[in-house]
Amino acid sequence: MALFIVLGYIGKAIIPHRYLPYISLVGAVYTYYVAYQKVFPTITMEEEDATVSTQKRLTFWNGFLIQFLNPKGILLAFPIVAIMYPSAHITGINIALISCAISIGGGLAPGLYALAGDIIGKKIKNKTWIQRFTQLMGAMLIIVGSMMLYDFIIDSHLFQ
Repeated sequence: MALFIVLGYIGKAIIPHRYLPYISLVGAVYTYYVAYQKVFPTITMEEEDATVSTQKRLTFWNGFLIQFLNPKGILLAFPIVAIMYPSAHITGINIALISCAISIGGGLAPGLYALAGDIIGKKIKNKTWIQRFTQLMGAMLIIVGSMMLYDFIIDSHLFQ
């Protein structure tokens, strides 16, 4: 949530509207890159290690800093606050409110993924099934990247 709020206000203050199509293009290229990694995965199955290691318990602030400084989080939040917020005219206090709503959804999603992964992960041990599922995720990323590329083409007026 903090990342969305901070980037939302910074983006509103420093990113000119005319650069939004190009930010969308960069986002599309990055999304295609991630999709390529998913469509052509290298999956290795490892045996579970029976040894239990002792680990230091993470605190709230450890988790906060890890998530706030996570480059993947920044790459996720930046296109949202740089493209979605300005195009939807989200300004002022609405930046904080929308950021909170997105963050709640963003927090619930990994929890549901973890629950589903725990349930399904115990049942799926076949490398082929994992590979097909990963390729499906890559195909969905291609669709998202294509939407971003379409927005770039329309907003930049390249073919008009």
